[in-house]
Amino acid sequence: GFVAVQSVQIFFVQKNNKEGKYMLTKARSQIEERIYLILREKFPGFVIVQNKTIDVGPKKLYADIYIENPIRMVIEVSPVQHRKMNEFFYKDHEAFWNAQRNDKLKKEWASKNDFTFIELTEVHFKDIEQSVVEIVNEHLKGE
Repeated sequence: GFVAVQSVQIFFVQKNNKEGKYMLTKARSQIEERIYLILREKFPGFVIVQNKTIDVGPKKLYADIYIENPIRMVIEVSPVQHRKMNEFFYKDHEAFWNAQRNDKLKKEWASKNDFTFIELTEVHFKDIEQSVVEIVNEHLKGE
């Protein structure tokens, strides 16, 4: 296969042996990985976890980036496909609305548990390192 890039997501294009067609399979967000590495480099004393499980009532959801110490912050990477129906990412509108509901639950969880919730969008992706460092430093000043 080969790699195709759409927006900020990476997809692996693999040949389906039965039908001989190519199909896209989702892979971890490249931008999410980049943010994690920036945080590890710029804030080496922080406790930073990727895809941290958070209990939201009976549901288990995942925070893209979870910082517990010395600040309490959840960072969610939200490229356009998180905010707009896209048939590749969501099989139907119900799946899209479930994802939207889960995002809302994460925000509520963060608020209830005294975590700052940060949503990074395409605006931040152009200079992601500067954006992430500024956001964290602003939060540190406010503590």
